[in-house]
Amino acid sequence: MGNTIDTVICLDSTPLMALNINLIKEKILRVLDEVSMDNDDSTRLSLIQFRSHYDYPVTITNSFTQHRNVLEQIVNNQQWQERNTDGYRDIGGALREVLKLSWRDNDHNGIYLEKLVVLITDGVPNGLFSPLNGSDPWKMSNLMRNQGITLIVVGVGESIIQCDDFYCALAQNTGGVYIPFINAEHILSSVITSIIREQTTFHQVFNCDLFEEIERNSSFKYSYMRNRVESMINECKTMYDIRRFFYNHRLSN
Repeated sequence: MGNTIDTVICLDSTPLMALNINLIKEKILRVLDEVSMDNDDSTRLSLIQFRSHYDYPVTITNSFTQHRNVLEQIVNNQQWQERNTDGYRDIGGALREVLKLSWRDNDHNGIYLEKLVVLITDGVPNGLFSPLNGSDPWKMSNLMRNQGITLIVVGVGESIIQCDDFYCALAQNTGGVYIPFINAEHILSSVITSIIREQTTFHQVFNCDLFEEIERNSSFKYSYMRNRVESMINECKTMYDIRRFFYNHRLSN
């Protein structure tokens, strides 16, 4: 028997993301096709919708389910913000909701549980280029790491380039990775099925050199930002520290 896995998809539902709605839904459902579900306790999934920090409601949370048809219905009925409110994304609020979910713990039968969050966004997080208004994404990532929850951030579109190093650091702070949208379906399917069927862990998977696959056909280059990512992880404790780091880095370039 393989491992069990609880997976949460945090989906940005602001107007610009709605431009890619069909492709996003298609890729999410294809990943689900690779995962054994329906009456199988090895896999549970949840979906959290989030918006800009001044929208209402900012987040909409769906509980864990092990039934693919339930999650497919949730994805297809996803509500996208129609008003032109493409402000800074409430990443901290989405991750706060992640921590509130009823995650399973390791059982007593030797079956290891992995906890995964896939955050899909095309925008700048609240607190990076402006004062923080709401939950601190960096503090939330620290809490996730302490609870054994791994974060993968999927960046959509070209606008994400202005902060992809932050999202890379946010994910790596929990033991996860940043993936450009163009490569997300293949990598996520491979990672999740490896966890379930081959009894590997996220730590083992991400210890392999995935960056050639992550960078393929995209403008994302980890080698270009590696030092900045490691500095954020080692030196920053809050989004205030991150924002100051970004400011100082841009002054020096």
